[in-house]
Amino acid sequence: LYYYMISLFVSNSDQNITSKNGTQITLSLNPPIILDPNKKYYASCLECDIVYCFANIFTGKNDKFKYSEMKNGVLTNFTHTFSQGIYTVEAIQEEINRTTQSDVQNNFLFILEADTSTSHIFIHFMSNTATIDCSGSDNMLQILGYPTTGTLGPVQHINDFYEADNSNLNNIQNVIVLASFVSGSYQNGQSKNVLTSVTPDCAPYSTILYRPQQSIYVPVTQNILDTITFQLVSQDNQELNLGVHDASDKPELWSMRCVIKELDKI
Repeated sequence: LYYYMISLFVSNSDQNITSKNGTQITLSLNPPIILDPNKKYYASCLECDIVYCFANIFTGKNDKFKYSEMKNGVLTNFTHTFSQGIYTVEAIQEEINRTTQSDVQNNFLFILEADTSTSHIFIHFMSNTATIDCSGSDNMLQILGYPTTGTLGPVQHINDFYEADNSNLNNIQNVIVLASFVSGSYQNGQSKNVLTSVTPDCAPYSTILYRPQQSIYVPVTQNILDTITFQLVSQDNQELNLGVHDASDKPELWSMRCVIKELDKI
């Protein structure tokens, strides 16, 4: 007996998570799903719910920005605490501008520049008396690739800069849902087992509700499905983190419903 349509619902709330970040789900099917080897089958994601929690600045983890500058003729230390959330380089720049404007009435004390081709992050100094304190495991600079020891500055000339070449800054434009049993899709020009692509369209820590108006089907590559895996990655094929930072953290939930159909049943 062969199936002509199978509906699957998966969730990382079950005991089937196979990655520490909670983004990968593996199902062992017993008995396995057996598809007619003489027919073509296609799969489609009908709905997907993902908590938009893959931030890059987290409260108590990496939310501090510490610097010093002259205020009323005295070199003064300042600490700014970022709100937890998802930040681009531009958003970090705006936040730094706001805090330095409030502290020392200079909203261009530091200027951040990103080289998207290399992921390098540059920090230009617009003052030759300012310094940035890199110390502390909770320092925001770590997501920009800077060390968590020492200081940056003071510089000799205005617009002198420091460069970090290992940015850990997430810039999530799309959440890609991978499925081990499909093919025929392309991600950044390379053939991948992409089931669907989800664009975050809600505020951070809300739930992304993906409900496509039109189903998109991709070819199924296996006719015996005994073990299947689903995974969430970014548009750069990097595994996402669903809020897991240490052993005590549980990942935020995500779930998905998909369907497998014979070609002539679509």
